[in-house]
Amino acid sequence: MQGAIQAFAPCMPTPKTAFTENIEGSAAVLRPSNSKIALFPRYVIILFIMLSIFSSQEAMSVVMDFDQFKWKNRLLFIFASERNDPFFRDLKGEISDRKNEVDDRDLVVFEILESGPSTMNTTQMDPQTAASLRKHFDLTQKTFALILLGKDGGIKLKRNDRVKLDDIFTLIDSMPMRKDEMRQKGQSF
Repeated sequence: MQGAIQAFAPCMPTPKTAFTENIEGSAAVLRPSNSKIALFPRYVIILFIMLSIFSSQEAMSVVMDFDQFKWKNRLLFIFASERNDPFFRDLKGEISDRKNEVDDRDLVVFEILESGPSTMNTTQMDPQTAASLRKHFDLTQKTFALILLGKDGGIKLKRNDRVKLDDIFTLIDSMPMRKDEMRQKGQSF
C-alpha cells in the first residue's frame, strides 16, 4: 500500500505549493500550481460530456415520436424480413394501386424490413429507427406483421397473416372519426 501512495506522490501537490494566489480585481483566486492536477479534472469532464452527447444522439436517432401523427394520421406498419415476402409484396402492390384511397384515409405507411431499406411513405428510414419500431411493437425477427394505429394512437389491428387492403379500409371506414371525415367530405359510408 505504501508503494502505491509513493507512486502517486509526484502528481500530488505538496502542502506548501498546493495553490498559487492570483489577484484579479479585488478577489483572490486560488489556482492549482501543479498543471497535471489542473488538467486531469478537465479531461474527465470533457470525456463525460462527450459520452453524454454521443449516447443521447444515439437514443434520439432510434426513438420515433408518434405524437407528431396523433389526431392527424392513421399509421400502417408493415413488418417483413425482406421485400420478397409474399404477404408484404401483395399488400404493397395493393397500396401502390390505390394510393388515392390510402391518402384519403390519412394513412402513413411504414414498410419495416430486416434486410433492405425501410421507409415511411417514400422517405427512407435509418436502420436503427426501423429496428426500434420492431422492438417497440415486440416483434421477433423473420416475422410478417401488420399493425394499424388509429388517429388516437391506439392499436386498431395487429395481424401476422395475409391482410387485404379492402379489409383495412373497411375497418378504418367503420371508425367513428372516419365516419365524421366522410360526412364532412360528402362521402357515403
